Amino acid sequence: MSGQTILKYITKHGITPKYQEEVTEFKALYPDSPIMEEIEQLLNAKKDFTVGKPAMPFKVLDLNGKEVSLKDFKGKVVYLDFWASWCAPCLVDIQQSGKVKEHFKNRDDIVFLYISIDENETYWKKAIEKYTIKGTHGIAPETNPIQKDYAISGIPSYFIIGKDGNFHTIQPIRPSMNEGKGLIKILEKALAVNTNK
Repeated sequence: MSGQTILKYITKHGITPKYQEEVTEFKALYPDSPIMEEIEQLLNAKKDFTVGKPAMPFKVLDLNGKEVSLKDFKGKVVYLDFWASWCAPCLVDIQQSGKVKEHFKNRDDIVFLYISIDENETYWKKAIEKYTIKGTHGIAPETNPIQKDYAISGIPSYFIIGKDGNFHTIQPIRPSMNEGKGLIKILEKALAVNTNK
């Protein structure tokens, strides 16, 4: 695997066990490669975004102005979707995620948490109503540290947090792809993880 491929993957998905192995192998084969320094810098920058590591705690305000935090969902799988009322690709994915939510409608151990980075609460609330976005909602304007903690440089941006509070998947397949079937499989795997070890 090329160094550029490794860089692109880690930039988008964080550090997965598979790609940690790829980095180790690449370093053994090409210890003096100039791109190895770039990879190590990226690994350091992405050290918090590693599958199996604890998701960063956060607090946001819900539609009623009440505080919502990650710890509120302990013991549940959290599908975390960063979006905004003005983001067309976000809204396309949100509409497509209806099939995914329908698949899990009878489960109480999964939460679809939509965190908007809107600065205007009115626009945020109107978009939720207009597009009938079902799920748990929070708003996190630029002043909220969650945007920095989760490195939100573009939206939509997705994370799946396991029942144990650790990252299960970083930037999973989008709900608009393959009619949501790929995302359903990933969420089912997250739900199947036994946390009572």
